[in-house]
Parts: sequence; C-alpha cells; structure tokens
Amino acid sequence: MNSVPFKFREANQYIGWILAVGVALGIANYALGIWPTLGQSLVQQIIMSFIIGYSLLVVVSNAPIWFIKKKLTTKYFFLFFIFVLIGLIGTEIEYMVRSFLFQNGAYQFLDGGGTYLFNAILSAILGYSTYSLFQQKSKAKLSASSHPETTSHLTALPKLQEHIQNIPIKKGEIVTLFPIKEIIYFEAYDNYSFLFDIHGAKHLCGYSLVYLEKKLDDNFIRVHRKYMLHRHQIAQIQPHLKGRFIITFGDKKQSSIISSASYTEIIKELTKL
Repeated sequence: MNSVPFKFREANQYIGWILAVGVALGIANYALGIWPTLGQSLVQQIIMSFIIGYSLLVVVSNAPIWFIKKKLTTKYFFLFFIFVLIGLIGTEIEYMVRSFLFQNGAYQFLDGGGTYLFNAILSAILGYSTYSLFQQKSKAKLSASSHPETTSHLTALPKLQEHIQNIPIKKGEIVTLFPIKEIIYFEAYDNYSFLFDIHGAKHLCGYSLVYLEKKLDDNFIRVHRKYMLHRHQIAQIQPHLKGRFIITFGDKKQSSIISSASYTEIIKELTKL
C-alpha cells in the first residue's frame, strides 16, 4: 500500500483568518461578560478557534486523498465522525485552559456538560460548510484546467520544453524516478494526479495533468478531463454509450477507464475508425 503525504499547505493559508476569528470572538465574549478580563477572553477564544478551525481545514484539504473511489455515504459518515471528534476535543482543551492556565475551577475530565453537544454540532456545521466550499473550488480548478473540450484537442500545442523521461514519486522522504514507459495512465485529483503502472500499482504524483501534458511526449493522450493515457499500453478499445469508449490496458489487473464524449475524435483517430 502506497503512503500518501499529509498536506498542511492549504490549511496554513488561512491561519491569519483563524486568528482573526479568535480575536473577534474573544472581544465579543468579553463584552458579554463571559470572561472577567479581555486578555483571558482573547487567549481562550484564539486557542479554541485555532484548534477547531485549523483542524477542520486540515481534514477538509486532505479529504480528496482519503476519499479516492469511496462511496458517498462512507465519505460523509467519516467526515461527520471527524468533525464531531474535533468539537469534543476542542471542548476538553477549553476546560483544561480554564483550569490550568487561568485557575478558573478544578479540572475534571469529561465535565463539560452541554458544551460538548454545542461544540460538536458547531464543528460539524463548520466542517461541512468548509468541505462544500473546497469541493466547489477544486471543481472550478479542474474545469478551468481542462476547458475547452472541443475538437481543438486534435491540434496539439507545440511543446516548448524538453520531454521528460521519468516522473518523481515521493514516498516519505525518498524520491523515486519512475520511468514513463511503465506508466499506463494518469488520473487527475485536485491539483495533483495519480499514475497507474504496468504492475497494477497506483502512485501519488505531485503534478497536475495540465503540467504533464506540456512535459510528456506525444505517446500520452488526453481522453478525458480526468484521464491521460499512454497509447502503447492500450490492449482493447470498446465502444460505449454516447460517443464514449471503454479503454482496457494490458497491465496485470487489466485496468480500464471510460473516455469522454468530447474526445471521441481523438479515439477514432487513434484507432483509425
């Protein structure tokens, strides 16, 4: 099983906003008389905002990696569990800060009462809202990178840079140069991609399909906004519905993908139909 690096970069972009929300909540709580001093209120709310807000962003930004080919119900159940857990952990830390940092009562484990339910629900609402926004953002990126899908695909843009012969694959701290002759196809996910090799294995690639199209030679063909394949790895092409084709490869697992109707002319040109 291939290890997938955990991403923090996208969540880190919002740290300033998270801290700003914490400051705003701290001022509001002090104004409402919830905390005796402004300093205590600011510290408490900044810590809570960071724990819950940053954790939700990390989970959401890594969701595309975890959810590859998972059922929709599995995805949302997993997210709900994680969001609720973040809310519960945040609540417990809130009471620890009150007790140990500000000496505001003796700390007792799981003694938050109704605050657990409130923060769990709040965390789930914020988490799903953030996930929805990230999904829309990812779809917009993918659509922009692959648009337009017309017959202009037949006119290849000149490749101004030298073709690459290997794809760097990172596993932990080790970078392996994967030969392109062993690649069957690439599948786009977010702003990176996965490559599938002749042995039926899947590897995380840090490049988008748009970038790979510019760097790879003409043996690699885009047949879908999500798929780019190696023409010499095709074992069978079968007509499918509405101008699409089922493309089967010669790897050990006999992997297959379905092309997009927008790329019908490319498949016909490839097969000389």
